[in-house]
Amino acid sequence: MLGVALASLMKLPAERRAELKALAMRRVASSGTNELRKYLLVETIEAYLTLNEEQARAFDAIQETDEMQEVRQMKNPWEERCRAEGRVEGRTEGRVEGNRRLIRLLLEKKFGPLPGPTLEKLNAAGEDDLLRLGEGLLEANSLADLGLDE
Repeated sequence: MLGVALASLMKLPAERRAELKALAMRRVASSGTNELRKYLLVETIEAYLTLNEEQARAFDAIQETDEMQEVRQMKNPWEERCRAEGRVEGRTEGRVEGNRRLIRLLLEKKFGPLPGPTLEKLNAAGEDDLLRLGEGLLEANSLADLGLDE
């Protein structure tokens, strides 16, 4: 692997970069090391052995061959896991932003325009804080009752 990393830093003929990347990926796939190490090695290869568009097309063509099936199988679980984690994170962020927007609208409806420090506190509030504010909003008589006073 070190050889591949060093080779990526040398001036290689452009037409060999795709081939070298494919070879490195195949070696990682057949290395017998655990999945985390394989993932880290693949990430290293991706970072240091960058390809231009033409080289990327050549690499994609090489990857479609039967010899590269193990490489395709190796990359898919990690890529899917990253996508799934990204979707979960995105949904959580969307939910928090939606709650924040709703609570802001309700606060403004009940107490009028919100002062800057209150908006800062609201924007810094996490999911649990927003839920607490939403529950407290029903009975609060002032921003101070919610801990949002200046």
